[in-house]
Amino acid sequence: MEKKFASRISPVLVLILGAVFVPTTYLMIRDGTYLGVAINLFAAIFIVVVLAGTRYAITGDSLHIHVIFLVNIHIPVVDIHRIERSYNPIASPAGSLKRLAVHYGERSTLISPKNEADFIRTLKSLNPQIQVTL
Repeated sequence: MEKKFASRISPVLVLILGAVFVPTTYLMIRDGTYLGVAINLFAAIFIVVVLAGTRYAITGDSLHIHVIFLVNIHIPVVDIHRIERSYNPIASPAGSLKRLAVHYGERSTLISPKNEADFIRTLKSLNPQIQVTL
């Protein structure tokens, strides 16, 4: 069994990125700084690709977190003991600030599946011992 989940992408995050990239790109075009424009556009495209390329999959007995070629984490579902709501802005494989903190073993990671209810239900069907606090 494999079930895939897309990452939620926050409209606020998109607006913030637009508020940064649009004016700076405009100013660089106006001033003729075309190398800066190219760098700015490359950075914006890279961020969009990263956000769109963030996926979570539950395959067999593992949770797989994948962000294009940057992140590839495999967590045994049996090791997950707690899932809780988080708004922690720390860098993580999540396209939104509305996140789930997945605690496994002595570690945790922040993710933002678009369909949280189905995601949690699928994990709990494999490991009913997971404590969920939302």
